[in-house]
Amino acid sequence: MNRAPLGAFFLGVGMKLEQSDWVGGLPSRTEQDERLEELEGIIAKELAAFYRVGNALAEIKESRLYRAKGYENFEAYCVEVWGMHRQHAHRLINASAVVRNLSSVGDMPKNEAQVRPLVNLPPEKQREVWETVCSSDEPVTAERVKAVIKINDSFLICINKQDSIDEVFSNWGKRCIEIELRAKTALINNSQHPKNLDKKTWDKILSVFEDIELVDKKLGEIEKMLEGLK
Repeated sequence: MNRAPLGAFFLGVGMKLEQSDWVGGLPSRTEQDERLEELEGIIAKELAAFYRVGNALAEIKESRLYRAKGYENFEAYCVEVWGMHRQHAHRLINASAVVRNLSSVGDMPKNEAQVRPLVNLPPEKQREVWETVCSSDEPVTAERVKAVIKINDSFLICINKQDSIDEVFSNWGKRCIEIELRAKTALINNSQHPKNLDKKTWDKILSVFEDIELVDKKLGEIEKMLEGLK
């Protein structure tokens, strides 16, 4: 049986090997080749273990080990070697990063779907949410993780608004007094010069006082609501 030279085979799949890459008629193996083979072994044997697969894919991407097989980019490598589209590969990579972050908190996630809602959260927030999920008697599901994130987000919005409200309350009395004094001073000064005090100016001044009264009324309503929560 006639066989094509081994070099022709490699060139046929797009690998350009220099003369120095050949030893005894066979292509020499580099550290990258060996590491790529090791990582691919992990992917082939443990495709269901999304965490380990994600770690392996991350290293192949970051170290550009896919070039050892003649691929120009990571996306083409994933599709042609593993039948895995870019979006799924990156989901696994992102999920593995989250799992590493959660290693000291509760039970480890069982699948990528449980981790996906955590991907865009800061590391501390990821741990906080996961700890809450694991401390519950309810089954750990992706929907449960999303629900905890939604609750925590609502709480954080309230906390952030509380900081702003505290600042407003602390400055409100002082600001009201300052505005009132400035408005009265303007009225007194302009009353001595009637031509400067036209209807437009009057309307602006009156609208300021109306706004102050409205805000004061709303603050009173909030105060009553807070009293009811005690």
